[in-house]
Amino acid sequence: MKLSVLIPAHNEVGCLEATISDMIATLSRGQVCHEIHIVDDNSSDGTLELCRQSRRIKRTYVVQFIFLFSNEKGGTAVKYTRT
Repeated sequence: MKLSVLIPAHNEVGCLEATISDMIATLSRGQVCHEIHIVDDNSSDGTLELCRQSRRIKRTYVVQFIFLFSNEKGGTAVKYTRT
């Protein structure tokens, strides 16, 4: 079984990197097979660039970044990733 973690983000440049690192550390410590999805909801504060940098740094982990090019609000990040 694999745990999929969804983190919606809108203007989260100040805390997103710590959130990703903490999530990876916690899940790895518990030996949970996991994947992490970050959904950037058209941030204007540099969240997109931070995600791009984090992708290069954390490539040993399954971290997927999804970018929405308009801020839809109302839980669009969650709706977008449901299959």
